[in-house]
Amino acid sequence: DYNIRISILWWCRVHRFAVYSAYLTSTALIILASADHYASSCYQVKYRQGAHVKAAPRLIPIVLIISDLCHSHMLTLFAVNKNEDNECWALKNTDYRLGFDIGFFIAHGLIFPLLMSMFGFLTICNIRRQQRYSDQQNRTSNLRRYLVRDFQRMTLVQTDCAIIFTLSYVIQKLYRTVTDSDGKSPEEVAWERLSLCIVRVLWVFHDSRFFYIYSLSSVKFRHELFRFLDEHLP
Repeated sequence: DYNIRISILWWCRVHRFAVYSAYLTSTALIILASADHYASSCYQVKYRQGAHVKAAPRLIPIVLIISDLCHSHMLTLFAVNKNEDNECWALKNTDYRLGFDIGFFIAHGLIFPLLMSMFGFLTICNIRRQQRYSDQQNRTSNLRRYLVRDFQRMTLVQTDCAIIFTLSYVIQKLYRTVTDSDGKSPEEVAWERLSLCIVRVLWVFHDSRFFYIYSLSSVKFRHELFRFLDEHLP
């Protein structure tokens, strides 16, 4: 129907499959890391046993497989939309595209930020509970209080970045799907394309630079980084 050579269509599907599978894998691993922080801070031994270094090599392949399975439909249902500047996406005005964008909005715009916020909040509660107990025993050092504040700052930055950089792209995707581009003026279409470029850059920036933003929000990490640079740079 679209007069597309099979090589172009094949590349379109594989490219989208790889991008979105990698993004889901990255997000899932961040959530698992948040859950690991929570388990490590629990009093219950059964939870702390789950936060073991040996669990990571087992969970990573599982996350990769699940992510690939969740996006396997792209390998058969995606196409090049010639009426949208040859954009590689699900066909316009179809239930499949609407369902995919709604699911993407629910998962990446609501569920994943909520899980990160929940695990971060529970971890902070556990740490504060331990700190209050240590205060009662007069065993809390200034260093521990400093580390607790540092972790709270990092958790807040993690949640805020996930919401700000991801939610804008999720909303833009859903908006383009539910609105009819045929009835829009050229100026409106141009503004939509510009906003799409901006939110895509933010989305990719968050996915590729999240670890550095998260780490640099820690005062201790910054001090160690600057000390390392002073020692090794001329």
